[in-house]
Amino acid sequence: MGESQALEPGHPPSLHCALSTEKQLRHPHRRTGAGPLFGFREFELRGRDYYLNGSRIHLFNHDGWANASSDPEEARRVARTLKRLGYNSVRTLFPVEAKDNYPDNIMRICDEEGLLQFVNLDGVTGREFAIWNDPEVRRNLETRMAASIRRRRNHPSCVMYFLSSNFLGYGWDYHPLKMADGYLPAFQKSRAGICSEAVKIMRKYDPSRPFFFQAGGNFGPVITSNAYFCWWPQAERNAWPEVWSAIGTKPLHIIETGFPYIRSFYGMDLQYPGEKPLFYHENLARYYGPAVYRDSDREMLASTAASTQGKAAEVYYDAPWHQKLRSDLLRETIPLWRSFGISGICPFSEIHYAFRKHAPHRTSHTAKAWEVEAPEFRRFGWTPDLRKIQYQSDIDSSRPLPAASALADALAPRLTLLDGGAAAPSDRRRNYFGGETLRKGLTLINDTQAETRFETGWRLLDAAGKTVAGNRKGELLAPGETARLPVEVKLPAVASRSSFRLTAAGAARALEITVFPRPAARRADSVALYDEKGLTAAALQAAGITCRNAIGLDTLDGITLLTIGRESLTPEFASFALRMHLKERIDAGKLNVLFFEQTPEALAGLGLRARPVYAREVFLSPALSLPGLSDGDCRDWAGNGTLAPSEQPPAPETEESVASPLWHWSNRNMVASYPLRRPVEGDCRILAACGMDLLYTPLLEMRSGAGRIVFCQLEISGRSEPDPAALLVASGLVTAYAAPNPERGETEFLAPAAVTPAETAGYLEKVRNGAVLLAPPGSGPLFGLREKTENVNRFAFTPAGKAHWPDLTERDGFLRAPQTLTVLSGKGLIPLTLPAFAAELRYGRGRIIFLETPADPQREERERGRKNGPDSSAEWSAEILAERFAQLRNRIIAANNPGLPSTAERLERPLAAGQQLDLSGRWEFKAGDGGKPETVVVPGFYNLQLPHHEGFVGIAEYRRTVTLPEHFRGRELLLDLGAVDDLDESFVNGVKIGATGEETAGYWAARRRYPVPADLTQSGRLDIVIRAENLRGNGGITGHARLLLPEKDEDASEYPYTGLNARYDTETHVRW
Repeated sequence: MGESQALEPGHPPSLHCALSTEKQLRHPHRRTGAGPLFGFREFELRGRDYYLNGSRIHLFNHDGWANASSDPEEARRVARTLKRLGYNSVRTLFPVEAKDNYPDNIMRICDEEGLLQFVNLDGVTGREFAIWNDPEVRRNLETRMAASIRRRRNHPSCVMYFLSSNFLGYGWDYHPLKMADGYLPAFQKSRAGICSEAVKIMRKYDPSRPFFFQAGGNFGPVITSNAYFCWWPQAERNAWPEVWSAIGTKPLHIIETGFPYIRSFYGMDLQYPGEKPLFYHENLARYYGPAVYRDSDREMLASTAASTQGKAAEVYYDAPWHQKLRSDLLRETIPLWRSFGISGICPFSEIHYAFRKHAPHRTSHTAKAWEVEAPEFRRFGWTPDLRKIQYQSDIDSSRPLPAASALADALAPRLTLLDGGAAAPSDRRRNYFGGETLRKGLTLINDTQAETRFETGWRLLDAAGKTVAGNRKGELLAPGETARLPVEVKLPAVASRSSFRLTAAGAARALEITVFPRPAARRADSVALYDEKGLTAAALQAAGITCRNAIGLDTLDGITLLTIGRESLTPEFASFALRMHLKERIDAGKLNVLFFEQTPEALAGLGLRARPVYAREVFLSPALSLPGLSDGDCRDWAGNGTLAPSEQPPAPETEESVASPLWHWSNRNMVASYPLRRPVEGDCRILAACGMDLLYTPLLEMRSGAGRIVFCQLEISGRSEPDPAALLVASGLVTAYAAPNPERGETEFLAPAAVTPAETAGYLEKVRNGAVLLAPPGSGPLFGLREKTENVNRFAFTPAGKAHWPDLTERDGFLRAPQTLTVLSGKGLIPLTLPAFAAELRYGRGRIIFLETPADPQREERERGRKNGPDSSAEWSAEILAERFAQLRNRIIAANNPGLPSTAERLERPLAAGQQLDLSGRWEFKAGDGGKPETVVVPGFYNLQLPHHEGFVGIAEYRRTVTLPEHFRGRELLLDLGAVDDLDESFVNGVKIGATGEETAGYWAARRRYPVPADLTQSGRLDIVIRAENLRGNGGITGHARLLLPEKDEDASEYPYTGLNARYDTETHVRW
């Protein structure tokens, strides 16, 4: 046959051969060098790397050839398309053979085109594990595996086998630490033992070819994870392999992942049945802010609206914002992972999003048909319903989409990458002071199979494109080698904020660099700082501000701004507030208060809800104007935030399931760990926003009387490195809120529930004399206005509207489902929104405000969600739409009504919310003595959440383990259960603490308040068990569940969140 050639991704063999005996097939022609030999190439594992023909290789595999077959022409077209995108390998499952469409076509084309293959051998999965003691099961498995090995092993493209798909892994398998440290979950060891029996079978027929367990974690010779990160913060996704790169000993192959996985656009409450709402724009807003709500893709808008009706919805593969997100994630994440030396990456099914389809419409697909014989339907693995759409036939590789070029950039065999430098490649710091040294890295990766010379260099360009500094260098890299070159340059001094770009020859992405002047020192004698830990004093000093120490003051006379330092919202501060009469001073407009970073528990005492979002970018409101600060500056701040714990091992009780939300690992580049949930009530201003649907604010202004209280959850204090933009925010806020408050005149405010024709003249007279009338919906004609209805899916704020709602953006005018609104017109009417369902009419010295908001928007969706539980995504979907209307009305009322709750009062007398521990959410559940453990949500009827328990009568056990905060430990508590349907016995740490029986009037709805003795709380861990007995109908814990300190056991006011009942967790993560 002549001299054989080695198969390599870039140079497939040009010769074919046929050998006639089994013996020859088992001993193919040998190349030089050590290592297992197959066909015309060598492939082996050395340490934590793959090697092909003696050279290191990193594998970029496609996964979409699973469950499909091709004729030769089609297979060749797909193989060449994959190579064009940068793939060098594929993972293949071959369950189908039909006429000319059979797996050997794909394998032969991979041989000829130089694509490496990982071939499925089945191995042990759930069905074999369940009945492994049956000898016939083992014989059948061996027969299948042996036949597959004989058929595949002599293809030179077959470099690895994989077994036991999705059977051994999960738990902590893609926690950054546990994934890297060799962790083997104890709860999977019995499975692993039986799976190893399949490895022994494999070795009988192929003694040396490498293998891995598909999504098997650390079991086997390769670490493999189905790591679907969903909406995990991008900074943490980028750094995911960092610990492995430092301590890992095996190859790490992320065998499936998505950018993002398409199902993560939908509600993630998979514990409930039915279609999930589509949160397309809401998730995109995490990355791109209010701009995504301008989306004009009508079919995407219609798809979202359909999902709110419980109908199936689609995220269209070619939608512009979808393509932008996918392209940005691919270009950023994969090169950084490669810089850590990760052994293999599978961008799962990305080819689906890389090209337009042959199908005439984006909602349809060109199907492929083939003839089959009746016996073929009984063949193992043949599932006709799964073969209706053949993506290979549908893809038009001549019409690439943006994701195609992004994928090709990310997987380029020669990769040049600007990153954070050798110490922390994923560091995305962008803000610097003039005169500082910029330290970044230039990483070169040679994933060709030949020694390659890189002629590269970097340049720092100013805003005009002029080169400020630069360097050129050549590097010769061996196959699979990575080189890291330092980039260091002293930045120029600047008089004002200046923009620069760091570029490199061959790099697909430049780095945006912003340089700020150093702050000038100044005294702020009218500002006092209450700072128990001293962290904020250091930050203000770095910002150039010297202020007075509030703790040493006897009076606040002459102080216009009181700043509260990080983590200083304590019981001691409440005493200080009471002693200094803060409520009186604030409500009179004599004093403003600026809070720097506080813990969620402390903020709960003020009635505010903080949530761990771990935002690295926040979007500034049009209502915020700080000199020298631009949109985009509050992103990827220098160093680490320190408010949230970081680099923590996972909690032991989470081992048997992937955490949701995913584990928080790194605080690098943190901007806001714990932003506040946006209020729906009160005279407030959202000064910055972040997270899903921009639902969270790290910078919130709330008016209390004539004064203002500002909550800054941006991580300015205690950073590991100061960030210029962070210090500029601190300085700007101190300056802005130390200024005197504008006087607010008293105006009569009228908000009747209804107006009759007879009352109209009286109201007009009051308005003429200066009153403000909030007219009830439907009363426009009484004041001479015309009405018409319009179907609206978004509205805009006019200049007059922005005077009322200066902080609201396109986000607040976006409606997930079209609403039928009453639109007003008439002489002298001033629209506040377009279309004009909100408007005002000036009359005399006063005005009439019209808000024709729907009375109960999305009622059907909300009710459908409530049938599932309070953490239903459907209820949350309905609530965020209704909230957009509610905030308009509530802001008008709050701005004109002095009778609302005083936020300042809560500084002196914190609410019970700060002294309670909410136990709502997921509980372990078991129905009857022999029931299996399941999960239910409290509050809610368990039989509605778990329909298979419909009609269950008897005792169901709820169980939850709680870790108490420090100030709860060693104290008597109250277990407060709103209602248990019907009877209950309740236990803590095995001790019965209370029961409610039929002797209690209305027992099925009676509130339970059981004392928990102090000796049970001493350890800080409570194992709570509620044995709920259902006598008839629905059953379960149907009211709230919480722990209270007895001296603070009054119900907490819900202001400023009254009416917000949905508990869906926006940071939830699922894989599929």
